[in-house]
Amino acid sequence: MALDISTMEVTQSRTLADAKYTLSKDEQQILLLISQRSGDPDTQNNEGWYEVKVSDYAQVYKISKHEASRDIREAISKLYERSIVIVRTTPEGDEEEIKIRWISRVSRRPKYGKYGIYFTEELKPYIHQLHNTIKYPLVDVIDMRKTESRRIYEWVYDARETGELYLELEYIRSRLELGGTYSQYGDLKRRILNPTVKSINDVSPLTIKMSEVKEGRKVIGVNFNIAMKEEHSVAEEVKE
Repeated sequence: MALDISTMEVTQSRTLADAKYTLSKDEQQILLLISQRSGDPDTQNNEGWYEVKVSDYAQVYKISKHEASRDIREAISKLYERSIVIVRTTPEGDEEEIKIRWISRVSRRPKYGKYGIYFTEELKPYIHQLHNTIKYPLVDVIDMRKTESRRIYEWVYDARETGELYLELEYIRSRLELGGTYSQYGDLKRRILNPTVKSINDVSPLTIKMSEVKEGRKVIGVNFNIAMKEEHSVAEEVKE
């Protein structure tokens, strides 16, 4: 049965949105498929597995089933080796970083075109979280090519009602685990920020404008002005 992609909604824990991690495009796309079912115990079996169907992946991301099977297989293999750093505040008010693995078990049923992911016990509370979440339509990010753009979109989308979002450059570099690759602002702006602004404006229901925030002559952050495109604003009002 064909999926109604227009109704699929990603549910992302704000803790995960604020975490430090790096993923390939295919790894991220698997997690997006899973996270649109996140927080709903009925979407998991009794053992806590999340299922990824080759046919669903192919339809959502507009590729052949052969490509989807290959991409899922390779991405899950990489994800099995990945870690994520959860950033949280201790009772004493200090910042604490906890490094944990994404998944602890995987399963494959090639005859049925299905793969299974079992998240680590430490990560499960954030995957199953029913409160403090960011929710947005999956279609908003399907056509975004950069994984960084999709992550920044989550932050921007979460701030859409305030109409403004300030991000320090070090926060961006830290959360996206960019390391020293984009230590120069010019490189970060050209390779990450400008393409993200264009991508969000081109394919999402939001319109954003970016301005630089300086300390002296040095750029220390960027400010996003956020607005809903008119046709989407009308749709939101009708929906309410």
